[in-house]
Amino acid sequence: MSGCIIRADGWQEGQKEHFLAVNPSGEIVSLYQTDENAVSEDHSISRKRERPGFDKIQCLQYSRKHKGLTAVGQLTGSCTIFNILQSNGNIKGDKTDDGNLETLGAGHSFTLKPHQARSCNSISFNENGLIAMGYDRGRQDHSIQVWNIGTNAGSPVKEYSFVPNESVSSVCFCPDEQNNLLAGSYKLLREFDFRIKKPVYSLATRCTQSISADPTNSYVFASCSEDGSLSIWDRRKLTTDSNIDSSSKTSTQSKFTSSASTVLNESPLLSFRKLLGDSQRKTGGAPFKLSSVVRGEISALFGGDMIRRWRIGTVPNLEELSLGDSLFISRVSDVRTRYERVISYDYLPSTQWAHAVEFVCMRQSGSVYRMSVEESQTAARFSSSNALTFAGPEGEYCVGDDLGPNTDIINSDISSIINDNSGNGTDISESGSAGKREPSIPSQSLMSASSTSSASASIFAPGRDISLRPEVLLENDICSIMRKRASLNYGMDPEINMHILDTITILETQSQLRNTWKWVQISEALISAGKMSFEGYDLGFLGISGIWETGSQFDGESRYFGPLKAKNEKTYSAVDLSTFHEDKADKSDHLSPMIQAVKAIVTHRSREIHALAVPVIGFRGTSAKKLQRRLAMYVIGWDFSAQELEKKYEKLVKQGNFERAAGWALFHGDIDKAAEILRSSNRESFRIISTAISAYDAFKDVQTNSAWKDQCRQLAAELDNPYLRVLFAYIADRNWWDVLDESALPLRERLGVALRFLKDEELDLYLERLIDDVIKRGEIEGLIVTGLTKQGINLLQSFVDRTGDVQSACLIASFACPKYFKDTRVESWVDSYKNILNSWRMFSQRARYEVARRKLSITIDGKQHAHALERQIYIQCANCHKSIGEEFNHARASQLPVNSSGQTHNLHCCPHCGYPLPRCAICLMTQGVPVPKELINIDILEVEKINKKSEFTRIQDSDKNSILKDDTAEKHDTKEKQCMEDAERDLAETHFKECFSFCLSCNHCMHAGHAEEWFSKHYVCPVPDCNCRCNNK
Repeated sequence: MSGCIIRADGWQEGQKEHFLAVNPSGEIVSLYQTDENAVSEDHSISRKRERPGFDKIQCLQYSRKHKGLTAVGQLTGSCTIFNILQSNGNIKGDKTDDGNLETLGAGHSFTLKPHQARSCNSISFNENGLIAMGYDRGRQDHSIQVWNIGTNAGSPVKEYSFVPNESVSSVCFCPDEQNNLLAGSYKLLREFDFRIKKPVYSLATRCTQSISADPTNSYVFASCSEDGSLSIWDRRKLTTDSNIDSSSKTSTQSKFTSSASTVLNESPLLSFRKLLGDSQRKTGGAPFKLSSVVRGEISALFGGDMIRRWRIGTVPNLEELSLGDSLFISRVSDVRTRYERVISYDYLPSTQWAHAVEFVCMRQSGSVYRMSVEESQTAARFSSSNALTFAGPEGEYCVGDDLGPNTDIINSDISSIINDNSGNGTDISESGSAGKREPSIPSQSLMSASSTSSASASIFAPGRDISLRPEVLLENDICSIMRKRASLNYGMDPEINMHILDTITILETQSQLRNTWKWVQISEALISAGKMSFEGYDLGFLGISGIWETGSQFDGESRYFGPLKAKNEKTYSAVDLSTFHEDKADKSDHLSPMIQAVKAIVTHRSREIHALAVPVIGFRGTSAKKLQRRLAMYVIGWDFSAQELEKKYEKLVKQGNFERAAGWALFHGDIDKAAEILRSSNRESFRIISTAISAYDAFKDVQTNSAWKDQCRQLAAELDNPYLRVLFAYIADRNWWDVLDESALPLRERLGVALRFLKDEELDLYLERLIDDVIKRGEIEGLIVTGLTKQGINLLQSFVDRTGDVQSACLIASFACPKYFKDTRVESWVDSYKNILNSWRMFSQRARYEVARRKLSITIDGKQHAHALERQIYIQCANCHKSIGEEFNHARASQLPVNSSGQTHNLHCCPHCGYPLPRCAICLMTQGVPVPKELINIDILEVEKINKKSEFTRIQDSDKNSILKDDTAEKHDTKEKQCMEDAERDLAETHFKECFSFCLSCNHCMHAGHAEEWFSKHYVCPVPDCNCRCNNK
């Protein structure tokens, strides 16, 4: 432990708070005291007492019941207990009749030691005079030892001991159960009951460190893991005995034994992966704080200069009240520390405001200072007179006109908002020290006081701009991000999309999105090259799960696009392919058509790479789904030849990524290659690591624990790089599940390990668990597993629910829907995304998307499943609002003028009501009236057409006598055809120039030829008093 500071809750003297601190060198324990009468904040906390003489302090704890009682655990295993409030820092226990410590005077200190010298990692007091200590693993000693220091015997007595031959990282007494102890060891979280001397439950989890009970809720506690993951638990959900109160338990041991170790729900109430910062975990201090001041708040230190606070809201469980409430994060706020290089902190109740907090921080130099927190406003209301009232932890403040008679109403509403903790009906001021704080100021007087206070008034000081720029507020808004991506042509090209995502690094899902688009690019390339289809079967975008279930649970007919099969065609069942070899084709008659397609694709790939770098099966035994394993590796790009794999190693080493290269060597079962790669680095640390790895061959067959294996496990927990962590985790225990559980590794690499080293039953379980996990969390990278199938759409729906990114979901889903199947959710995303593009006036992007989607919907049999949209734009009469293109009133048609040939002239009025059509803004002629050629600049075209007709006549006359010659006739036909095509194109261009074009912004119209000529010289609408820039994109 390199420095920490904790609030001694329960040691208050009036408004004076006490804090215990360990200096950064781990040698001195100090007592700090606050002073509310200090002239400045810098002098409001000072050191009152200290006790030196310690060596490498590992943990610090105090007794809430007995003031001054302090315990210090050291690296040697010694636990020293003393009274820091005494002048000499020593204690002597004066006992009452009931045997509890009541008064502590000057005297000797207690020193408790284990049989073997090892680190004391954690200490916890309870109110019955017991103290529990957690130690590192000892060969002939328990790692949890509980002593009674409140006995009448005059000296401490060891009462209980638990957990032999296992390291314990954290212990904590349950606040409401003085006989129950929470303990965390290596991947196991337990609760011990001293009356039955066995765990009430034992839970497998990595979050076993820094166990802290919530001071405001006796059932809730939190813990973290080495990688910074944080979990919040409810003890009521971890045991069948829902009523944990000791009064409901009998004294018979049999009753407790019957319910011991029974688990109802192994999931925490809240779980956050890699949430905490590295600095706090490495220094040995508490990486997070459960607030004893604010109910339902947890915080952590990041970067030595920022404290992030999470407010936890609750949802009552109305069905099973005994199982407690559900939790959610209702608010997140960041607090910048006054000084940098902060290594530890704790909460301090504010004496100025009833709902505010302060912090006491320790810097890396060992100095301690106190800082106030500028709280954000939690609510704002307008009154009937347009006065704006803000409310927050520092009270209320009104800006604007006098509230008049509505003051009491506004005060009442605002106060209810302050006391409402994120909609869960809990008072914010309710906390562990609520009973010791000053009473709240009445709302009306508080408004008057805060109106004159400098803290609140400074926010609205004259000349101070408190507004934020819109681009700052919208920077992280998903709608703004989607619009920015669309403007950069984020669409159906995976390569362009990956480049765009590299330039936008705002969302936390950027890396997952990029990996997903990479998989889409690979899959689309295989489909386009025809490498994922065989005899009518298309296996594109199936994902690992779909390929694995091919031939058993997967419906192969949904991917068949060949000729219709006869009704009496033979059906096939799954067969054993454990002895399959690519060179043997004698089993084809026994395979179902779907499996034959899989075999054909795999065989084609085998001819390309000749031989794999390592076998498909990396475990002892056989697999009934060897074909599926090989195809799955092919789809994710994990079936390397020896030459390809060696090039991968060389590329990673050339980039300086030695850790990943070594990790890839491990994933292919080559430990020696991993050591060789690290040994080739110029970094001394890598060469030392390679030396440790080289000892693998000497210890891999040893079944018992050894110092080398313990050191490897410790490195697996402490190293930052995930590849080095899994490398040491595997060589210590030879368990591939340690690799698969490392969430920091890319999903593709974990799947490659699972496909090669897990047996069929284990792989079934892993894929099922992985699919449930990615769908629940909405992790879009999980499409590599689910594929673009029905399960994949469920995953995309969860992703949209979590992020709101309907753009990515729509684009990715369009690669498979409606090509392979139809889903109403995808159609909803498509309609929503097209409406969004239209609202942004990105019509070209929308049109390109629709064209690309239609092309992607073409199956291997040539059928297109996404049809072009029908005509969507109609010219509507401004008078009768009917479409001019629809069938009109035949009675009106008889009144329209006709030409000499008896045909009706071009319509220049509504065929339904006779109202004139719009006029051109340039020539002012009505739509439908023939345009003079000189007004639309097409006289040149007419001359060219006449010349071409003359050329036709000349050719016919000159070739009249030689038309029988084949070569002359062929040339004549070719030239005549070319001239006719040119004439038709010129006529179409002439007709287009006479058509009307409408501006979608101002709705003014003009002939297309006139519009082209006008906007070649101008950029503003030709209609007077209209400033629309019609030709802008």
